[in-house]
Amino acid sequence: YTKDKQNIVAHWESMWWTACWRNYLVYNHSLQKLKKECPLNNWEQLKSLEEMLRDLDWLFDYYFVDIKVYKEEDAEQQTLDVINTVKKLGMQDKVIISSYNKKSNYVLWSYRDILAWRDTYTLDERDILPNITHQYYLIPSDLVTENTAQELADINKKLVVYTVNTTGDIEKLYRRWVRMIMTDNIPVMKEWLDNQRKPESKH
Repeated sequence: YTKDKQNIVAHWESMWWTACWRNYLVYNHSLQKLKKECPLNNWEQLKSLEEMLRDLDWLFDYYFVDIKVYKEEDAEQQTLDVINTVKKLGMQDKVIISSYNKKSNYVLWSYRDILAWRDTYTLDERDILPNITHQYYLIPSDLVTENTAQELADINKKLVVYTVNTTGDIEKLYRRWVRMIMTDNIPVMKEWLDNQRKPESKH
């Protein structure tokens, strides 16, 4: 959340991945100032959440948004702004939202017309999972067992696994009925999926 209360697409509070580096904190500057003075290291411009979703709406089936709260007093309004942006763009069925902030999560739990995710599914959470509104559960690939997908399906939750970057990883997970992944290696994952869709050649 910027100083002028805009959600910007960024992973940390400091701007170390831009031309501004660590001495710039997102919440100390306006969106326009950050855009002007802090291009990314590849010289692309920073984007607001709305700009990013508009630009990428056509590219993927789903978008996972993690609300990073660095000022507790902004948590509720920041979360509401994310929800309102998603609704404004008509992307309620494509954008899946979460936060590690407790207040932000309470806001998300209270909205039944948006999609939400929780990270991370563990056996310790099994008892509470059916009672919360988050539809998607994210876990790292090394926690997936033969039964994980079915356990979640039994309580009407959807499994997403991260971070899947090799064909070996995706093949193992696919055999375990994983059908949604997060990856840093889109070309390799796309090629593997495309190959699965090809009809088998006849000899």
